[in-house]
Amino acid sequence: MREWGRADGPPIVFIHGWSQNHLCWDKQYESTLRDEFRLVAYDLRGHGMSEAPPGPGPYTDAGLWAEDLAAIIHFVDLTADDLPTNIRGMRSFLRACVAKPVAAEDFETALCWNMAVAPQVRASLAAREIDGDDVLADLRVPLLVTQGRSDTVVLPAMAEHILATCPAAETSWYDGVGHVPHLEEPGRFNAELATLTRRVLG
Repeated sequence: MREWGRADGPPIVFIHGWSQNHLCWDKQYESTLRDEFRLVAYDLRGHGMSEAPPGPGPYTDAGLWAEDLAAIIHFVDLTADDLPTNIRGMRSFLRACVAKPVAAEDFETALCWNMAVAPQVRASLAAREIDGDDVLADLRVPLLVTQGRSDTVVLPAMAEHILATCPAAETSWYDGVGHVPHLEEPGRFNAELATLTRRVLG
């Protein structure tokens, strides 16, 4: 997902067409529209910089395309100043983070700690462009990349990129787990964290 314009402006979501990507909207996000609006564009699955899952299933199931769009719309809700809209977006975001059910108490606690962050801060963080490849390439301390294979927030392709860029990196893949392995598989996560820490210290 890419965004331009005013973080506090009314949002406009751009959805590209067949065999295109977010770059097709450059005449819009490079225009005066950005002076008034918050412009959001994303690459459909299999397009541009988005993950391209194999086989026809991920592309022929209309429900999956709708879920992708819903995730983008809820992300926009996460930066709204309106509190009910913000809460609705955060609930949807947290549901997207997990692939396995978590206890209701854990879900509500996660909702509370996420809501403690101001929507303006979330919007500013989302607008960042980060390139840490130079740091990753020079890193010499052990690095464990913990990645849920069902993560739709930070795609598994990012873990693959880190592994390809950082000589010190190794990965721990969590099958059937989403964006929060520390909540979905806390026992395994804690054991791996302890092992990594002992290795670094010892």
